Amino acid sequence: MTRRVGRAGTDALTGLADRARLERRARRLLTGERHGDPTRRAVLIVDLDHFKHVNDTLGHAAGDAVLVEVAARLERAARPGALVARLGGDEFLVLSAALPPGDDGSSLAGAVRRSLAPPVRVDGVGLRVGASVGVALEGRDGHDLVELMRVADRAMYADKARPGAPAREEAAADPTLGPDLRAALERRDGSGALGLHHQPQVGWDGTVNGYEALLRWSHPRRGLLLPRDVLPVARAEGALTALTLHAVARALTDHAALAAAARPADPPTGLAPDAPTVSVNVAARDLLVDGFVDDVASLLAAASAPPGCLLLEIAEPAPHPRPAVQALFAALDALGVGVSIHEFGAGAASLAPLAGYAGVRELKLDPALTRAVATDPAAARLVAATVGAAHALDLAVVAEGVEDPGVVPRLRDLGCDRLQGFLVAAPLPPGEVAAWLDRWRAGGGAQSLLEA
Repeated sequence: MTRRVGRAGTDALTGLADRARLERRARRLLTGERHGDPTRRAVLIVDLDHFKHVNDTLGHAAGDAVLVEVAARLERAARPGALVARLGGDEFLVLSAALPPGDDGSSLAGAVRRSLAPPVRVDGVGLRVGASVGVALEGRDGHDLVELMRVADRAMYADKARPGAPAREEAAADPTLGPDLRAALERRDGSGALGLHHQPQVGWDGTVNGYEALLRWSHPRRGLLLPRDVLPVARAEGALTALTLHAVARALTDHAALAAAARPADPPTGLAPDAPTVSVNVAARDLLVDGFVDDVASLLAAASAPPGCLLLEIAEPAPHPRPAVQALFAALDALGVGVSIHEFGAGAASLAPLAGYAGVRELKLDPALTRAVATDPAAARLVAATVGAAHALDLAVVAEGVEDPGVVPRLRDLGCDRLQGFLVAAPLPPGEVAAWLDRWRAGGGAQSLLEA
C-alpha cells in the first residue's frame, strides 16, 4: 500500500482533500445558485457499511488498504471538477462538479454505490464493504457547506436504515432500539443502563493524565452495545444532544472515582498530584445547538465538578462558521471546560485554524498516523511538524491508537506528550480503574512500554 502524506491540503492516508481544502473549495463554488447561475452542485456523504468488520477481523493495516482503494474509486466515480474529501474514519464527502439541468445528484450517488460494490482485494482476499450515501442539493437543501452536510448526513443515515441496506451499524436495523434508547435516557426501569468505560491516557513519566469516556449501553436483550450501535439510533431519534449531555453527566459523576483512584494515601512515583481529566466525545456539528453551553454549566454545578476536569473531544471544527465556533469555545473555556481535537491527520493537516480558538488544550493524532510513524518516514515527518506546531500553541499532543510496542520509542523521539491505546489499557468500567492503576504502577508504567 502506498501512503500519500506530507502534501498540504491532503489527507495523510488517502491523499484526498482534507477538511481545510474542502472548506476553501466550497466557499468558492457554492455561490452560483445565489448569483443567478442556473447550475447547482451536490454534496454527498459516503459512509462505508462493513469497514469495522475489516478492522476487527484483518487488522488496521488491511483497513488502511481498504480506505486507500475506496478513495481511488471515489475519485474515479466523481465527474471531472468534483472534489473528494475524507472527513475522518470511514466517512467521505463528495462535492460534485456543476450538475446538468434536472440532475439532483442521484446519478452521482448511483455511480458512487456502483464503484464501491465490487470487493476490495487485500492480500488476495476479496472484501465487500459497500456504502451508504446521502445527497444534499445546493439551493434546494441549503446554500453553504454546513447546511448541505447536515442534510446529506441525515440522508445518509436514512439510506443506511432503508430496508435491505447492509448497514454497518446493526442497531440501525432494529426498530425497537429507538424507543429503548428514549427509555434509557429517561432512566425507566428495564431499559438498561447507559454508562461509560474509560480509556487511560498516560505520560512518559507514568502520569495518568486523563481518561477518554466511551459510551456503553447494557441493553436488556442485546447485551453491551458500543457507540457504533447507539449513535445512529440517537441521530434517527433526534436524541443525539440528549445522549451527549447524558454522557457528560455520567463522566462528571465518574470523575470523582477516577480522581480518588489517582490520589492514594501514599502517592507512588509518576502519579500527578492533580486529578486527571475526563474527555467526552461530541459531534462538532451538534455543538452549536441552542442552550448546549448552559446545559453543560448546569451539569458542572450539579456535580460540584472541579474546574478543568472536563474536556469535550471533537474532530477539527472546520467547516463550521469560525465566529460561531470561537464564541462557543470561549463560553466553554469560561466554564473551565477544555476542547480536545481528535483524528488529526485524518482530515486537516494544519493547525492554523485553531490558533484563534480559546480553550483548546490537546491534539490527538489519528490512529493511522500513530501506527505509521515507525515504518513510514513521511508520516514521521508529519507527526514531528505537528508536534512542533502544537507545542508552539501550548497544546499537548496525544498519540491515539497505540497498539504496537514498536511505535512507542519513535513517538517519544518525535515529542508526543502522551499515549492512549490498547497497549496501555482497554476502556475500563469505573469500578476496574483502581485495580488497573495498581497493575500500572507495579509494572513500571510507561517505562515498561519502552522496554516491551
